[in-house]
Amino acid sequence: MRVPLLRSALALGAILCALPAAAFAQSPSRAAPAGVTEERDAKFPMTAADFRERVSAHLEKARVRIEEHITARQLPQDKADEVRAKFRQAIAKINAKVDEACADGTVTKEEADAVHELSHALLHHLRHD
Repeated sequence: MRVPLLRSALALGAILCALPAAAFAQSPSRAAPAGVTEERDAKFPMTAADFRERVSAHLEKARVRIEEHITARQLPQDKADEVRAKFRQAIAKINAKVDEACADGTVTKEEADAVHELSHALLHHLRHD
């Protein structure tokens, strides 16, 4: 009975882990996958508005994927609500860190890395719940 919840939590964790990583610069030596534009290459320092926009886009994609996983696994309502609540909590913490990084109007590579580290920590926490 806890296996579908665990799978959903793992899927959520994978999404949260990949989310901040996608906001950072892609190595110039690696070709972008098909369908990916050069906009993925982040240049630091970045304006706060651009960073927020990038993170918001990734969070929205993560939200859609979580809903797809909930639907595909046909989770009972109480389990689906639990997954959504954990996701909302993680998003709130990530957004708080983004607010902190954007406080001065620009985001440095170090600040973006801090957002990434927090997301990774949340991912690790969600995997083991």
